[in-house]
Amino acid sequence: MSVISDTNKRVAARGVFQAIPVQVIRHEVIAPNVVTLSLAQPGTRQAPGPYLPGQFITLVIPGNNGNIYRSYSLCGNGNPRYPWEITLKRIPGGVISNYLHDNVRVGMILHTLPPRGAFILPPSLRPEQTFVFVAVGSGITPISGFLRAIASLPHGSRPKVQLHYASRSLPETIYRNEIFGLDWLRQKHYLRTEGPRMTPRQIFANASPLSRDAQWYICGPEEFNLQLNQALVSVGVPENLIHFEVFADQSRQHLAAAASQAVVGHIAIKETGATVDLRGQETLLEALERHGYQPEFGCRAGTCGTCQLHVLQGQVRNPGNKFLTTTELRSGTVLGCIARPQGNITIESGGIPPRGTSVIGHSATKKRTAQKYRLRLAAAVAIGVMTLSLWQLTDHKVSASSSGSTTSAATTSTATPTTITATATPAPNRHADAGTNRHADGVNENEFILMRASADSLHMCSNQQRMMGTNVSIQMAVPAQQVAAADHALHESFAWLAEVEARLTRFNMSSELMRLNHHAGKPFDASSILLDCLSVALEAAERTDGLYDPALLPHLEALGYDRDFDEIAHRDVWTSERVLPETGRWREIQLDYARAQITLPPGVQIDLGGIAKGWAADYLADHILAPYANALINIGGDLRVRGGNTPDTLWAIATICPRSCDASPGNRHTGQGRRRNFGGKSSLVVAREEREPSLD
Repeated sequence: MSVISDTNKRVAARGVFQAIPVQVIRHEVIAPNVVTLSLAQPGTRQAPGPYLPGQFITLVIPGNNGNIYRSYSLCGNGNPRYPWEITLKRIPGGVISNYLHDNVRVGMILHTLPPRGAFILPPSLRPEQTFVFVAVGSGITPISGFLRAIASLPHGSRPKVQLHYASRSLPETIYRNEIFGLDWLRQKHYLRTEGPRMTPRQIFANASPLSRDAQWYICGPEEFNLQLNQALVSVGVPENLIHFEVFADQSRQHLAAAASQAVVGHIAIKETGATVDLRGQETLLEALERHGYQPEFGCRAGTCGTCQLHVLQGQVRNPGNKFLTTTELRSGTVLGCIARPQGNITIESGGIPPRGTSVIGHSATKKRTAQKYRLRLAAAVAIGVMTLSLWQLTDHKVSASSSGSTTSAATTSTATPTTITATATPAPNRHADAGTNRHADGVNENEFILMRASADSLHMCSNQQRMMGTNVSIQMAVPAQQVAAADHALHESFAWLAEVEARLTRFNMSSELMRLNHHAGKPFDASSILLDCLSVALEAAERTDGLYDPALLPHLEALGYDRDFDEIAHRDVWTSERVLPETGRWREIQLDYARAQITLPPGVQIDLGGIAKGWAADYLADHILAPYANALINIGGDLRVRGGNTPDTLWAIATICPRSCDASPGNRHTGQGRRRNFGGKSSLVVAREEREPSLD
């Protein structure tokens, strides 16, 4: 009996709300038992989203007993104008590999999580660099993306590259014709039919001589990777020059086995008081998912660290020794996607529990997620109050030209990306885009972002526009060779945000969101933007038990929020004791990812303003701006921060508290702000209590 669902109509939204639809536009056998799939945005021949060579995607395949996940490396050079490409080998007994080989056809819609992964090349490639690529079998797939990216560089600007590639035989060598045609590539092939296996000793013999700063990129079975890593370290190669990608052994991953095999243990979940069974060779993650729990996950191969769970009692095999710190292991932390319980175990939490499952006391997961969303909701309200208060402190008068819709304002904006060659001495950045008002101390009046200057090796690229009913700014610190690409990324980011605004605004009756509201009770063909944002909104509603509710549009309009904020900002400040009800009807909203359709229950109208900005900031950071190590995205106070504005400093963010501002018009710039440094992780300051809130 097949374990793949006989219908691909819907991918369960719970736990995979990031899944996006992709269309198969090519299905080609390129070697014995090896097939290449080209995946595009449905209805186009373009990539479903941006990516970097070497990253991977995780396919979400509906099964009879739940979704099945498999991760595959992207093989392209990173050009988003062309479809994604994955190449996979048929695994004997492998449920998904055989399904993709035998059942997938051109035109079918599949679902996948967005690209991710840190097995990528440096941001800039130069002729003086040296790279050594080592691949075993299908481990060539991420490395093929590297080779294609380097091949696209002009002659004379490519780094020095050599490839060591082990295959079973010449006919089974994946991409052999393409690789053999790279005359600039020094390559050595190790064929099982012609000699012994590839070993570190053989690689060293064939790789010499090498520069001391040569970077090694290795993709093969875990045991081989560890052997080569030990050998490289033993000859003095710094660990920061060694990069690994591990492909999982999927030969044991039979989906049907879990339901049919004997019970081998039980998992007690302290958070809910429930006990679930463990069957066969299930991982901890697989067992929890089979019972309806939703642990967080990423690669499902034990390399990204997303799926950490806390074991209170019992033993697991392969907890993640090679990826977790000693402190984490001693505390009972394991990687759920690779950890296999041995008998009975007890864990702190299994992630989001199944619907209808109660928790004992204060759920750690529920408390943490609810606090995060409450904090975000409170921050959004505070920003709104702060913006309104500051507006009243100005001499602004609403005019006919300024009271139009934000959509038209965005499309007529003439702000252009600017590039700043920074100084070596930290000092306030005095540069401003056209139309931007900055204080003398370098703080932007509207954005409250203080930029410190970069080292002279980095350049500041920034842009700010008024859109989505707020001020949007993006700033990046990039090396000189990335300036042109960063400017293009800024343009692409704001073009995408303009499309998001046009589709999701509720102040334009012809927007996609309002057309959906008018089609309540009937299936509505939705864009990926609307489908993705609404799926995130429903996930937020579920995680907060309705504290966040996207189905409150009629109540918001009844309270007077029936026009764009720019049009009502001149009103007197007012408060209402009325508490908006939880409708609960968001639970009735249906998402059909396969057909890209949304069905609202009759009478329900939704508003995504409470989450669209944060979702958009996340999307920009994880997709369009993913190649840039130092970026700050601010969409009306929804921040995403990566790196710093120099290699050794953090982004400095100043916030002004209206409670401490002198309200007199002549002193409106003298408010005392709190300034915090932000790097990869951000923190908030509770102004009233002058402390950092705990999210634990």
